[in-house]
Amino acid sequence: AHGGRRIPHYGFPAEGGGKVKKYDLAKIAASGQCFRMFPVDNKPGVFSVVAFGRYAELTTDPAGENLYIVGEHDGLEQQFWEWYFDDWTDYDKIAARVDPQDEFLQSALEYGEGIRILRQEPWEMIITWLISPCNTIRNITAAVENLCRRYGEKATSVDGVEYYKFPGP
Repeated sequence: AHGGRRIPHYGFPAEGGGKVKKYDLAKIAASGQCFRMFPVDNKPGVFSVVAFGRYAELTTDPAGENLYIVGEHDGLEQQFWEWYFDDWTDYDKIAARVDPQDEFLQSALEYGEGIRILRQEPWEMIITWLISPCNTIRNITAAVENLCRRYGEKATSVDGVEYYKFPGP
């Protein structure tokens, strides 16, 4: 139904709750963690991601409970994206430990629902951090894309999408 394989979630629901992990790709893309995740033109709800020299197009079900790789990929690609999106961490269990009376943290939990902590390539994180002072996410994204186009290796995904890998040290 989603044009791809579902990335299963592992782990257990939070104590006392039946919620499952949630993914909000738009929030993750706008979170400032990574600068190579974009909505795909003419594919509503689909985001392209480049990480560790790999390219994928990802989407979720309408509730954001399951993450799907769009197109054909093998089990190793699926495992990689599960790892990258920190799929094995039970965020609901962590959130359940926050004091319900702490309005500030409860507000932060609500705002951040659906954001995953990405397991990024250390070299790319260092370079994007160096680019980031006094910049907006939009400017950092443009600078990273220009850096990749100028110094990165051109690659093609299994679906024929051309992209540039992040240049190495």
